[in-house]
This record gives sequence, C-alpha cells and structure tokens, in this order.
Amino acid sequence: MDYPKEVGMQESFPADFISTDSVKPFVARPWSPLYIGVIAYFCLLLPGVLLMSLNYRRMQQLSKARYSLLIGVPLSVVYLGLLVYLPESADWALKAAQMALAFGLAAVPYNDYRNYHAKYPGLVNASLIKPALLSLIFPLTILGGDYLYSRHREHEKQQMLSVALEAYRSERYREALNTLKAIRREFPAERLGYINSAIAYEAVGQKDSARILVVDWLKQAPNDEDARALLRQFNSGS
Repeated sequence: MDYPKEVGMQESFPADFISTDSVKPFVARPWSPLYIGVIAYFCLLLPGVLLMSLNYRRMQQLSKARYSLLIGVPLSVVYLGLLVYLPESADWALKAAQMALAFGLAAVPYNDYRNYHAKYPGLVNASLIKPALLSLIFPLTILGGDYLYSRHREHEKQQMLSVALEAYRSERYREALNTLKAIRREFPAERLGYINSAIAYEAVGQKDSARILVVDWLKQAPNDEDARALLRQFNSGS
C-alpha cells in the first residue's frame, strides 16, 4: 500500500555523514606580546601580567600561564607598594623598573608566540582593543583612590596646622609644639611643621631647639631663603 508523501518531505538523503576528519579543530588566536607590554607599562603592570597568563592559555601553554601569575602578581603588588610609599625622589627608579618589567612581559613569551604562529601558519592575531580598555579600569581606580586619599591627608594636615596656630596665638606654646611635632611625624615634607616649631621654640626661650629644626628643614630645602633668614635671626640673637 502506498502512503501519500508528506508535504516538504525530501525524497533523497545524503549518502554519507560528514567525516570528522574534515572538521578543522578550533585554534585560539593569540595576542601580540608587544602590545601586552605596552598595556603593562601604561596600566601599572598587573593587567599586563593577567593578559600574559591568558595569552599563554590561548597558546596552549598552561604551565607557563600558572607560573606567569605566580611570579608576575607578587612583583606587581611589590611595585604598587613601592609606588605608594617611596618618596618622589625615587620616581626615576620606579619608572625604570616599570619599563623593565613591561619589556619583560613582552619579551619572555615572544619565542612561544613565534612558535605558535609557526605551528599554525596564516593565523591572525586576536584584537586587544577590549582587553586594553578593560585594563584601563585598574590604573584609573588606583589613581582615583590615591587622589581621594591625598585629599583626605591634606585636609587632616590643614586641621592640625589650624590647631597648632590657635594654640600658639593663645600662648599655649607646649600644646602648639606637641601638635607640630605630630605634623612633622605624619608629614615630614611639610615646611610649616619645622618653621612654626622653630618659632614656637623661640617663644619659650629654646633657641637651640629652634636652630636645630631650621637646619633640619634646610637639609630638605636648601634654597629656602626665608628659612635661612630665620636661622640668621636666631644666630644673631635678635
């Protein structure tokens, strides 16, 4: 018995299924290590370390991906700590270290990168535009936090200077000296912590202590002519 054909039913079928040998395996496209080094330099290293590790994974180098994190992340944290706590006079050394580490992030995986391209000729690099934009979040967050912290510290310093000034004007010299001592401890580069302390010491008759503080300040700022004039005044006894 013949059954009617359903509408749209094909009368013939493929003779053979697609062979798995004809299916090309997925090959991840790598990022250029040179661009990763550039991102590391401008984004305070850590994003470059993460991108280098991810790039190793793209190139099927899982052990190197792990080692790059184990070595790179602590180095980046140490660099950030030095960036925060070292004085401004050490900026040149930090810049040199940042450049050297960024160069290392570009140079170390470059041989693996070339071998990967040799293994898969004609492979085009993946775009780093989105990772680069995401990497910018890190330095912007660090710089924003540093700015807010600096504003907070500046406000704290100004409050302490106001307390010391009010105590000095009220002839509470010991209170003023204690506050100024705290300022020198918390803000060792603050000029008024030394100069106002010297003036307060002179007010209580301790000119030797006043001279010592002015000399200490001049070691930091040898071109401060007002401080030199104050020191000459203390030395002359006037």
